Amino acid sequence: MPAHPGARRTARLRLEPVGPEHAEDLWRLHQDEAVAAWHGRQWTLQDAHRFAAAMAQAWAADGVGKWIAHDRRTGELVGRGGLSRLPATAPVTGQVAVLLAGEAWLADRLELGWTVRSELGVRGTPARSAGPGWPWRSTTWALRGWWPSPSGTTAALGR
Repeated sequence: MPAHPGARRTARLRLEPVGPEHAEDLWRLHQDEAVAAWHGRQWTLQDAHRFAAAMAQAWAADGVGKWIAHDRRTGELVGRGGLSRLPATAPVTGQVAVLLAGEAWLADRLELGWTVRSELGVRGTPARSAGPGWPWRSTTWALRGWWPSPSGTTAALGR
């Protein structure tokens, strides 16, 4: 089967757009104590399947989504990261717009975020897994705000 057009490689990572075939990896990632604490709980396998299906739909509808990241050398699961387009009417979208003190971000509503296994977060891996999201769109995109977390960072992008 040919590689997904959104697949990427970095010097250390193999990144594949999240789809249904990644549900078990997502489930394993969300069993990590730090990841579960940040996301409010450990995911069930059903949660992972639901997220994987939603990401496949996001890639198809928006042309952006999350990647699942594996170490290129060992094949080890690293985490997930990438872009998400927040729904225009979601409460969080309005909250981010208020934090960013302007409406420019509302046109595109892109969030850049990642979640990595806790023991890997200290190796610079989070930026590598979400980093390919930066050039995904035109070079006129700018970082509008960011929020650190134990398992990664969430950032808002806008023009």
